[in-house]
Amino acid sequence: MGDIFILQGYFIGYSLRGGIILGVFPSFLAVVKVLTSIFYKENPDAMKYEFQNAYRENFKIANQIAWPTILFFGLLIYDYYINKQILQNGVLKIVLLILIIFMLILITHLPISILRFDLKIKEYFKQAFFLSLSSPLELFSIIASLVLIEIIFMKVPILILFMGAPLLALPFAWFSYNSVEKVLAKKEGD
Repeated sequence: MGDIFILQGYFIGYSLRGGIILGVFPSFLAVVKVLTSIFYKENPDAMKYEFQNAYRENFKIANQIAWPTILFFGLLIYDYYINKQILQNGVLKIVLLILIIFMLILITHLPISILRFDLKIKEYFKQAFFLSLSSPLELFSIIASLVLIEIIFMKVPILILFMGAPLLALPFAWFSYNSVEKVLAKKEGD
C-alpha cells in the first residue's frame, strides 16, 4: 500500500516537473512500468530509479502519441454530443459510436505497447489494436476495471489525490502486460 502512495507522489512530482501538460503522460507510463515490475518481480526495490528511467525514456514518444490521441478522442465525443443534441443524424451517430469504441480499444493497450516495443508512431497504434483484438478477455477486463475505478473515484474522490494514477494504471499494468505475454508466447510456439 505504501508503494501506491509513493508512486502517486512520483506521478505528481514528475507531472509538475514536465510542466503538467508535458509531464502527465510520461509520468503515467512510468507508473505503469513500475507496477509491471512490481507484479512480475523484475526489480521492485529500485522503484525510484525505474520511474525516472521510464519517464526519461518515454517522455517524447508519450507526448507525441498521447496528446493527439486524447484530442482526437475528445473531438469524437464532442461531435457525438453535438450530433445527439442538434443534428440528430442516426447514421452519423452510429459512425461516431463505432469510432469512439475503436479509440477505446486502442487506448487499452497503447501504454504497454509504448513501454514494451520500440516502434514508429503509427506502428504503436497498429500494435495496440492487434493486441486488443488478440486478447478480448483482457480488453474487457481493462474496460470493466477502469469503469469500476471511476465509480470508486466518484464515491470517494479523495482517493484521486492519494492514489489516482496508480489505481488507473493497474488495469494497464496487469491485463495489458498479460495480453502481451500471451501473444508473445503464442508467437514463439508457432
